[in-house]
Amino acid sequence: MAPARLCAAVYLSTAVRETVAAAARAAAFPAVSLVDVFTDDTYARSSLKLVGETGPLLQAARLAALEAVRLIDLQNEPHPAPHPRCGAVDMVAFMPLSEASATDLAPELRTCEDLATQLGVSLGDAGCSVLLYGPQRGRTLLEARRHTSFFKSASQVAPARCARSGHENGRRHTRLSSLEIALSRAENSRMEYQQLAL
Repeated sequence: MAPARLCAAVYLSTAVRETVAAAARAAAFPAVSLVDVFTDDTYARSSLKLVGETGPLLQAARLAALEAVRLIDLQNEPHPAPHPRCGAVDMVAFMPLSEASATDLAPELRTCEDLATQLGVSLGDAGCSVLLYGPQRGRTLLEARRHTSFFKSASQVAPARCARSGHENGRRHTRLSSLEIALSRAENSRMEYQQLAL
């Protein structure tokens, strides 16, 4: 039986094409394919879709996220944001490549959660604080976001009217998930890996 192939969707809080291209180049890893790049200028948001086996996919997602955190400065992005955000990397979602039901995919979904946890630990070791959420953590994405700046970060006006200024709470932020990791990186200090019980 062939090893499982999964997808990782990496969402970036920028529409700067050079930055998105750099994150895509950073994700180049043996046995991983970049299958889609999407940029939405109106919402200052982009995504990379990666497909591969679990180990290489985890490494590719990690490399893309770290490069994006390094390059994206939210001071240079629209503020307030035209789309809610908590960070430079808004989310990384791991998912099975299947149209089967969640019940039938239970082992693959557990693998996705495990990948998300491994990615969170790895990024925590790189200086990011991590908020884990999802079934294994006992709270939903919405419940976790209610306790962050996610909803406060968005503009209440049309996206075209957002000004370019500000830096949320003086930090560069990142958000990750698979089923379920969110993290933020402090700009000037290393933050320890942590699970925040909200």
